[in-house]
Amino acid sequence: MIPNDWLRSEAAELRYVVVLEIVADSHRQFRPLAKPDAGAPWRSRDCDLRSAVRREIAECLAPPGIAMEEFWVPGGGDNRADIAVVDTKVRGFELKSASDSLARLPSQVTAFGRVFDFMTLVADSSHLQAAEILVPGWWGITEACAGQNGVTLRQLREPGENPEVDRIARLMLLWHCDLVDVASQFGLTRVERMPKARLRELLSNAAADTGTLDDIVATALRSRPRAKAALAS
Repeated sequence: MIPNDWLRSEAAELRYVVVLEIVADSHRQFRPLAKPDAGAPWRSRDCDLRSAVRREIAECLAPPGIAMEEFWVPGGGDNRADIAVVDTKVRGFELKSASDSLARLPSQVTAFGRVFDFMTLVADSSHLQAAEILVPGWWGITEACAGQNGVTLRQLREPGENPEVDRIARLMLLWHCDLVDVASQFGLTRVERMPKARLRELLSNAAADTGTLDDIVATALRSRPRAKAALAS
């Protein structure tokens, strides 16, 4: 089960950034859950877990709730969280089906720990024992249980807040145009052609506190034009 208090809080005033649009009052766009073949052992796949998580997010969000899939994070390589929701915080979900390996999880823990406020691992039952050792205590853990009707989710540990978000890494989530816009709000001038690294340094120093910086990033992500933020689903 995915905790829904944070999804419902301030729902009326929140807008979510999109790679895949998730609408709370319509499940028709979700891919049906796979069912095991009769007489054969069944291994969950990424699409099975993804459908279950999408559905739970949709049930918790007030329309028109929007989330992101394949959310890129800095840190070298092609690190992407499977699903992210951006409200006043940045929240990630990493999915590990029975068909997946845990080989990349240690590097993902490091990369995701730099930018996400809350992180939840959604793992097939077969991965739980090994996965619990690999993720830090502030990560939430949800078990994906395979049954005759597909995958159901069972929360084992609620996520806590990340104690070590990296300010510069968080700013790396923003495009150059986002950084220029935010810099202008801080009264910084002649920044249009400034390199992104320099802009991030200036904004990190200009923000009065970490909370202010969090608000800046979340607002910028939520404000991106849907057509530019969306990828084909």
